[in-house]
Amino acid sequence: MNRYLQTCDKSVIAPPAASHARAAVFPHVGRFLPYVLATLVAALGVAYLIQLNVVAAQGFALRAAEARLADMKERNKKLQVELAQKESLAGMAEEIATLGMVPVHRVEYLVAPGGEVALR
Repeated sequence: MNRYLQTCDKSVIAPPAASHARAAVFPHVGRFLPYVLATLVAALGVAYLIQLNVVAAQGFALRAAEARLADMKERNKKLQVELAQKESLAGMAEEIATLGMVPVHRVEYLVAPGGEVALR
């Protein structure tokens, strides 16, 4: 029984065989893991900063486009008011005077013989 206790004590004290096998397959993982993690964190940080810069640039472009849209809407309102003034009777009378046209007092119509203008 003494021999049984000695083998039991050795199996309890000795590390399992699987950890030796794992350490033998990847012997340098423990040494390079901090460098790999640091590189990964640095790469993710740079990617985050690049993405943040792109989003900020798009925000500035959006604000500039919104300002241009507001200016164009204001210009459109002014042009619509100007068009309404030119299409009014007073605007047309002013344009007629500017072009040097004269009013017609007597209108004569031509009548086609037979009353037909075009035949099929």
